[in-house]
Amino acid sequence: MAEADDEIRANNAELQGRVRIAAPRHLASAILVPAIHDFVEEHPNLEIEFVLADRRVDMIEDGIDIAMRIGPLTDSSHMVRKLGEFPRVTCASPKFLETVTLGADPTELKELDNLAYHFPGAMTGYPWEFSKDEKNLSFVPSGRVIFDDLDAYVDAACEGLGVIQVLWFQAKRSLDHSRLIPLFADWSGATVPVWALVSERRHIPKRTRGVLDWLRLIISDAEAKAKNDVATWQT
Repeated sequence: MAEADDEIRANNAELQGRVRIAAPRHLASAILVPAIHDFVEEHPNLEIEFVLADRRVDMIEDGIDIAMRIGPLTDSSHMVRKLGEFPRVTCASPKFLETVTLGADPTELKELDNLAYHFPGAMTGYPWEFSKDEKNLSFVPSGRVIFDDLDAYVDAACEGLGVIQVLWFQAKRSLDHSRLIPLFADWSGATVPVWALVSERRHIPKRTRGVLDWLRLIISDAEAKAKNDVATWQT
């Protein structure tokens, strides 16, 4: 990683100008913000403007240079670079786990009144996915309490309202402080890709290329931390 950092610093010397990055709020707060200080210190003539929203922005209309997306892509009109992927984590609070008995099979969750999350504007939730050896499971959890905001969704789980499945970085702080406990350690949650979309296809400004390289490095580093966390939970 150190050699890659040195190479990128050499290639991206004297970056200047403004780069507008659209990113999901949780991705920015958990991964981008902790890493931004050193990068802007290295490039005093570079300005980075974050446009944070969980909705998908119109890159041309909103003047976005780089849009970070999580999950399947439906927009192929821009240049796309895969930055990495993160595992999903199924978890619940110690308070909730005192009220139920869960075995080793995630299908038991079908019988529970879980917490549900719908993407803003969506009418249904996304399926929870699990894999173990050659076996794959996928089902949309039932739940009488539904959120379209991830902060409230995670907070509700921490308060003992039910089980959730989120991406690693969306629950990392609560997991690190034992407000949430990872479940079904023998099963792997599906990994979800993280992409960078670039508004320019032909000529990408040097400042944009430099920021793309920085994003690739910090996402790769976070991906390694996620894998280490998952391995720790499985021991």
